[in-house]
Amino acid sequence: YYIVQQGRIAELTLMNDYRRLELMKEISGASVFDERKAESQKILEEMSGREKNIERVIDFIRQRIRNLKEEQDELFEYQRTEHRRRCIEFELTDRDWRTA
Repeated sequence: YYIVQQGRIAELTLMNDYRRLELMKEISGASVFDERKAESQKILEEMSGREKNIERVIDFIRQRIRNLKEEQDELFEYQRTEHRRRCIEFELTDRDWRTA
């Protein structure tokens, strides 16, 4: 609860409307609410910026994972082909030795 001092009541009657509104906000706690709301909005904007940055990093990581998956598939294909080539080379060498 906010208590208005006796001298402030007389001052209240002499104030212009804007200043009276500001005093009422202060008495009711609305000014504290407005300050906290502004702080919260600032924090929210900062978090939104961080969220966008994190989303960019996640997108980069996902793209990198896709690229690595493609490279892995190419490596497996190369290893399979290399294995077949060695088997064929061994067979040809073995035939040459048997016919010689």
